[in-house]
Amino acid sequence: MSAVRKIVARSLAGMALVSASLFALPVAPAQAAFDSCNLAIVFIGSSQYRVTVTCTVLNTGADVAAFSLWGEDTFSDDFLLGPIHGASTVVLNTVLDEDAFDSDEVYATVAARDRNGAIHNLRTNTVHGSY
Repeated sequence: MSAVRKIVARSLAGMALVSASLFALPVAPAQAAFDSCNLAIVFIGSSQYRVTVTCTVLNTGADVAAFSLWGEDTFSDDFLLGPIHGASTVVLNTVLDEDAFDSDEVYATVAARDRNGAIHNLRTNTVHGSY
């Protein structure tokens, strides 16, 4: 075998070894947990709304320790109410009316407790409405 063929053969053998070792390396599983909280605002009558937060932390339900309501704006967000202890409360429409002459965008910042007792600080979805 010529010297050039030996170099090519060794190079190909080396590449095959490297390729095979890449497939044999242990790979950590993808993080399965996806922490999230959902805000729901439901009209219950007489200018009152039930505000409820539900959370999933580490792929299980989580206890909502407390949450605060915020009005989303372009340049700075407005603090509306909080902290509210627990996962639900009833508020008047005036609390949620964060844009006097425009539609309102409300979200919550949440302290959620996982099954191990650790606190996770999360933000909910934004709820759009006219309150």
